[in-house]
Amino acid sequence: MPNIQIEQLYIKWNEKLNLSIENISLTPQKESQKDAIEIKQINELLKEIFVFNSWFESIRIGKIALNDISATFQYQDNANGFMTIASPDFSLKSTLFFTSNLLTIHIDEYKDTARKIMMDGTVIVDNKNFELITSFNININNDISLNILAYADENRLLYKLNSLKNIKDITHTMKLLNLPQEVKYWAYEAIKMSHLTITSAHGWLDFNNLQEAYKNVYVSATGHNLSYTYNPKLDAIHTKITELEYINGVLNIHPIQAYSYNFYLNKSWLNIDFTKKEELLTLYLLFDGKLNKDILNILSTYAINLPFLQNSGITKTDLTLKVGLRNIEVDAHGDFFTKQANFDYLGLKIDIFDAYISLNNYDVKIENMLAHYRDIAKAKVNVIYNAQNEAGKIDFDVKDITFKDVNLSLDTKQPLNVTYSIAPNQDTIDIADSSWHYQDKLVKVEKLSIPFSLEKLILEIPKTVVRVPNIGTASISGVSELKTDKLNLDIDILNLIYKDFKLSQPSTPINLTYDKKNFKLTSNENIQFMLNTLACGVEKPLINIKTNELSFASTSVVVNEIAHAKMIGNYNITEKKGFVSLQDLKIESNTTGEIFSSDEKVYMNISESKESLKVAIDKFDINYLQNDEKWSVAINSLEKLSNNSKLLQEYNLTSGTLNLNQNLSDMNMKFIANIKYPYKLLVKKNEPIEEYTINGKFNNKTKKTSLNINESIKIYIDKDIKVRIKESGINMNALLDFLNRPKSDTNSSENNTSDMNSSNGKNVILTAKDSYLYISDERHILADTIQLQFQNKTVAAKLIHEKGEAIFKISNDELHVYGENFNDQFMGNFFASSKFKGGSFDFSIDGTLKEYDGLFYIKDTVILDYKILNNILAFVNTVPSLVTFSLPGYSSKGLSVKSAYMNFHAKENDFTVSDIFLDSQEIDILGRGTASLKTNTTDLLLNLKTNLGSSISQIPLVGHLILDGNTLSTTLSVTGSLDDPSITYLMAKDIVVAPLNIIKRVLLLPFNLINSDEDNESKEDE
Repeated sequence: MPNIQIEQLYIKWNEKLNLSIENISLTPQKESQKDAIEIKQINELLKEIFVFNSWFESIRIGKIALNDISATFQYQDNANGFMTIASPDFSLKSTLFFTSNLLTIHIDEYKDTARKIMMDGTVIVDNKNFELITSFNININNDISLNILAYADENRLLYKLNSLKNIKDITHTMKLLNLPQEVKYWAYEAIKMSHLTITSAHGWLDFNNLQEAYKNVYVSATGHNLSYTYNPKLDAIHTKITELEYINGVLNIHPIQAYSYNFYLNKSWLNIDFTKKEELLTLYLLFDGKLNKDILNILSTYAINLPFLQNSGITKTDLTLKVGLRNIEVDAHGDFFTKQANFDYLGLKIDIFDAYISLNNYDVKIENMLAHYRDIAKAKVNVIYNAQNEAGKIDFDVKDITFKDVNLSLDTKQPLNVTYSIAPNQDTIDIADSSWHYQDKLVKVEKLSIPFSLEKLILEIPKTVVRVPNIGTASISGVSELKTDKLNLDIDILNLIYKDFKLSQPSTPINLTYDKKNFKLTSNENIQFMLNTLACGVEKPLINIKTNELSFASTSVVVNEIAHAKMIGNYNITEKKGFVSLQDLKIESNTTGEIFSSDEKVYMNISESKESLKVAIDKFDINYLQNDEKWSVAINSLEKLSNNSKLLQEYNLTSGTLNLNQNLSDMNMKFIANIKYPYKLLVKKNEPIEEYTINGKFNNKTKKTSLNINESIKIYIDKDIKVRIKESGINMNALLDFLNRPKSDTNSSENNTSDMNSSNGKNVILTAKDSYLYISDERHILADTIQLQFQNKTVAAKLIHEKGEAIFKISNDELHVYGENFNDQFMGNFFASSKFKGGSFDFSIDGTLKEYDGLFYIKDTVILDYKILNNILAFVNTVPSLVTFSLPGYSSKGLSVKSAYMNFHAKENDFTVSDIFLDSQEIDILGRGTASLKTNTTDLLLNLKTNLGSSISQIPLVGHLILDGNTLSTTLSVTGSLDDPSITYLMAKDIVVAPLNIIKRVLLLPFNLINSDEDNESKEDE
């Protein structure tokens, strides 16, 4: 009790006491909260009034003072009294009326200036039953205007509130509740609205447990145009209408037509539970939307980071967030379901189906989600992830992967298991052993574990072995930067064999990079490989691949160490068209010299379809075609090709076509050539052949080659070169022209002096049957068989006709020919315009192909027909003075010859005849001169001799000489064409006589060489 000081006390007793006090001063004994003292003192004062009701007739207190509070009080039995209270913060004006058990207090005006509260109303106190009934109107800061009905007994107070107008602001009112500092923001600062309509408000309080009074309050209200910012970092919940319900200490907020981040929140709502030890805000997000940046931002605000982003589709969201309003701890639970949507995961846009995502605080779980990446990959996905520990794993059961652009696909016999393990220190991607199909090839990749940085988005690919059965093996390692979209792979090709392509080196390191949609393939080393039987090399290649375009920069290419070029190219992958440009192209070898050369660019146009690959070299009219069954090369103009080929020009291969082809299932490469050749080496029916058809094949496995030329010559090339000729003529003039043709400088070295060196050391074996060597239409060298062998720069040949046999040899450009026992048929074909009967023919030749000495020898034959002899005898018959040398029976019986020979020297088809001798019973012929096969001309001096007989007196002496006692001689000149020469006779001073006698003595009569008669010798020498 406070100390009480009373002044001017007056007491009078009638039937009841009459009390009058002018002044009462109350002094608190201890310091206390001002508001608490005021309320307590007022309550005590009212209790005293109830006590005095039965004792006092009247009470008047002029002034009651308590600190800065002053009051007046007046009571009159059975009459109205009053009470006023005044202080700097509040004031009260009221009237009192007492009955036996009831006290009626009418509050005319109550003002709380500090709290901005005004109130009026009536309080009826039942003193007997200790009950209280009130009806008040209350106005708070002009924001809230309420009517309050209340009932109280000695234990509790019941009340009901009716709103008299819409509430536009609750900030001031909520501050009066003196809520904890941590709760103030969530209770009213987060709420913005145009106005609030209270539909119902009531409650009760227990006097003995006033601290629990807020739990017994019920308020139902409607907020209009309300925005609730449940997190200052996030967008508020915006709603046209919001149903508010405060019940059992919990404020429920049910938005209607609510939006946040432009999402329709559908059935989403939230509440604030003030009954907890720590006030709890619960947010229920129930809507159909997207896990876009905004929703992920909501979760990340509460440290829940999901590693994906939804681009399209609808996700049914059932997310509950419970937030402790004092320490902002979060309890999150939610389910997300989408039937079909597109998500961005690590930069990959993935289509997902039947995805159920479960969230339990930081634990994220996804089961049996189907995922498609474009038309490339399909997989079943399971996810376990803890966002707090940043740990978990994602399992992919990949059912299908197809890269259509490069014809690469996963072998779908069993799913490929890929596990992405997420850990705070290091993420890894584990890929099981896998099999792939590249076009029609199987590719096997061994299992690998790839370190991965989600922050940097870097894949560090360890060394991994990739195998293509029966084709090749490679080791691959490198780095993939997903953030910058870059790739850098080191590829070591250990072995590679594909069709006709085979790497020649045990290890081929190349580098593959990808940057800005551009692939680049490079190597710091030269690459050696075999293409069919060709050894090829590429110098440090550089290949670029941009989207649909493949190109390679200038690089040197070597083929079989004979072909060299700088190469650039471009290929459009979509259109399947491109070109390769070869510059400074040279093809040359040590044996043949320069084969082909072009300083200008040679373009190879490339086009590809599903059926075939085509390459065209328009400049040289060359076409290449390859499909699944075969390849072929068509050289449609040797003329165009020969313009850049000294070799083709040298061999006069300048007109014709060549086609090569091979079935991929066959080891044989076939070829056919149609050539118009200036050297008419082959003769058919006495007609030199100009056009040649060559069919052949080359076996890639055995390396054997076979050729068929005009169905007459067959050539087999293996360890030896075998040539078979049947029933054909070999044109000797064309052959000699071919062998003696002008050679290029590159073929004129000491090691390359003739075409005989072109067999590259192989043994050449030629066999001809029933054939002949063609010299002219009228001159043939007949052969039943011809056997020729060439090896180590030596040619050895043997020709047989009937009993005749000839041996032929060329070694180091030296020529040796010897033949004997050839018959009259052979002679008749060998000598032009001639016919023989019986006899034999021998011959020998020594020298070189360009220059040689020769001897022809015939014995025991009858000359039935011989052009030169025919013309001589025809001439003799027309000259009367030469009648002695006529042979009247020659035309019918011929000329019987005991022996005949010719000794000559030949140089480039020009013949110098040193000795001609014919020995017959009727006439002897001796002579010398020249002949040319090139010009078909002759110039001979012949001496005709006959024995003297009884007819000597008939012979005129003009132009004739008696050489001895037994013979007469005359001299003739044979000139003109070999086919039909002209004959003239010469005078006695002809110089041919002495040399012919010397020939006679030396060759035919050796015993005359010893002659002691000097006079005779001198006469003969004249």
